[in-house]
Amino acid sequence: MDKCDGGQPNSLRADPLGLTLTCLGELVAWHETYHAEFLDEWAELYRLGDRLGNPVWQISVLGQVSRGKSALLNALYGEPVFPVGPLHGVTQWPRTVRWQVRIGEQHYPVDLTDTPGLDEVAGNQQAEMAWATTEAADLILFVTAGPLGDRELEALGQLQGQNLPLFLVANKQDLYPDWTAEKLTQQMTTAGLASILQYQLPIFLTTQKTNPPHPGLESLNCAIATWVQQDAPHRRARHILERAIALEKKLGSALGEAKTPVLHQRLVPLLGFQVGLVMICPWNGLDILWGLLGYLLLIRRLCQGYAIPLPLHQAKTLMSTMFFALSLLYLVGWGEHFFSLPGETQGFWSASFLQAGIVAWGHVQLRRRLESYLRQGYLWGRQGPEKLLSLMEPEIRP
Repeated sequence: MDKCDGGQPNSLRADPLGLTLTCLGELVAWHETYHAEFLDEWAELYRLGDRLGNPVWQISVLGQVSRGKSALLNALYGEPVFPVGPLHGVTQWPRTVRWQVRIGEQHYPVDLTDTPGLDEVAGNQQAEMAWATTEAADLILFVTAGPLGDRELEALGQLQGQNLPLFLVANKQDLYPDWTAEKLTQQMTTAGLASILQYQLPIFLTTQKTNPPHPGLESLNCAIATWVQQDAPHRRARHILERAIALEKKLGSALGEAKTPVLHQRLVPLLGFQVGLVMICPWNGLDILWGLLGYLLLIRRLCQGYAIPLPLHQAKTLMSTMFFALSLLYLVGWGEHFFSLPGETQGFWSASFLQAGIVAWGHVQLRRRLESYLRQGYLWGRQGPEKLLSLMEPEIRP
């Protein structure tokens, strides 16, 4: 690895792993206090925090049988630590070996995980074990040989959906000398895998020969060293934040199913009281006051019911809805005051019922808008996963 210059680490404005750990700590502390009865929905946050603190980077190899996955890892490691043989499917279960990536005087521990083929004769059990390694992987080496088969294209499509860092290794180039990176790119584009390619998916052409080392193998070594030094922290943080967002949405959905019916029943008296005050109040300015206080109380009760803070990034939308409803309320009251005849009650009651309808409409609109955000879970705190992910995206290299 001495021949590889990993370059200088990315200069994110703050440590991505540290910020992500702070975010997870805030989420866990909040849910332990307010959502302990929904532990099943957010308990995985504990495991994600443990993974953040793991100083070892995880590289998992995937591919079909007889693509040379184990031989490739042996070449990277420098010793035959993974069993290989002339028969198909020598690797029957995942196996991990600790590797030290050395750049100058620095050493970076990496776990290399070999996996069974995705098309093992034994059936789905081996494939499931192989896919299970991707859950904790920081980088995937997808090994192929020759033209991509249907199973390989399907697997790449699944990896595309998981948004994991991916290197594509076209192995056994001594057997497929005419199969180039350009042809691989064209085949993947035709198969609808353009979103992987748009991030400039690294493609390495290698052979089984290790003496002398194939240039493609040396390029792969250097790419892994650069990735470990520069990109690994950001990639791991991003993957964990994405997983935390998914967990929060799962929790928010569960909260919606459990809390919404009860909350709606409790909000009926509030709406009735607010409508009654607006209808019977003869002074237009107080109509606006009662409407505003009722809407603010609605927002407070919904946030308390879900036990999730008000999503401040959406406060502008909520304020716009309130302002529109209150403006309509004022215009109706103003029109009734200036256009009704003295002693006439029909206009007064018509305006009152119209104002009641406006108040009810505003109540429903605010409730729907706020609940749509509360049902996404606790994403919008000071160190919320959505906010951190948006800050981190520009720092993640393709």
